[in-house]
Amino acid sequence: MSYSEWGRSYAGRSECDCRLCRDSPVRARKDTPPLEEDRYFKRPKVSFSKPSQEMVTFITGPDDNKQTFSVHKSLACAASPFFKAAFESNMLEGTTQTMRLDDVEAEVFRVLVHYLYFRELDDSSFIILEDATGEACDFDFLLLAKLWKLGERFLMPALQNEVVIELLEGRDSVSDERLKKFAVYVCSTEGDPKEDGPQGKLKRVLLDIVAFTEYRSLFTEIMLSLSIDMVIEVAHVLKGHVPAHHLGRRRANIQQDFFVEIQDEELRLEY
Repeated sequence: MSYSEWGRSYAGRSECDCRLCRDSPVRARKDTPPLEEDRYFKRPKVSFSKPSQEMVTFITGPDDNKQTFSVHKSLACAASPFFKAAFESNMLEGTTQTMRLDDVEAEVFRVLVHYLYFRELDDSSFIILEDATGEACDFDFLLLAKLWKLGERFLMPALQNEVVIELLEGRDSVSDERLKKFAVYVCSTEGDPKEDGPQGKLKRVLLDIVAFTEYRSLFTEIMLSLSIDMVIEVAHVLKGHVPAHHLGRRRANIQQDFFVEIQDEELRLEY
């Protein structure tokens, strides 16, 4: 069975009653087509009814700071063709049923494990709450970007798409500092945003967030932290939303915008 045939749609999953789910600008926007759940959010079928359930082990981080995660093998293999190929092979991972991930941070992989079991992202891992009110005040975009990269590495596109939704929903609430960290990370790890394949998709998200941020001062600050190539790409994104013909654009005040003012008569030189 192919990965694309593994499961039913994600459409029937329950949503929490938090502000992000109730007022989701991405899941329920009226100006865009509805999300194609079958195409972008597949849910693998996994059975836990067998009397014997094999477990696999993931070890993350370097030796001096490693952490161990035990996961049901059927769940890991159903969610990721990468894991399936590794744990069902004759390689080290297959013989030991253990995978070392020295370059993966435990706090990021922990979110991936939560996703394996619940097929949703753990809000508490990336939404930062105010102590006094308990309401969302910031978003850890850097953690989400690293999680997206794990989804790319382990061939988990549905996870990547869930991350994109969270990034777009938090775009107007993330702090300047965290958005800058996100921008720097994406620019250093992602491919060309003009590519049609998976490479460059996260950079496209960054371009969209920067180009259409609600706050002018934040736009300026983020632009200063980008490379010249990324600044050019932001310009291209903005240009793509400007009508090609001048009649479709905002009408300019020709005199105020383009004309050079003539000095008052009394100040002009007489010949």
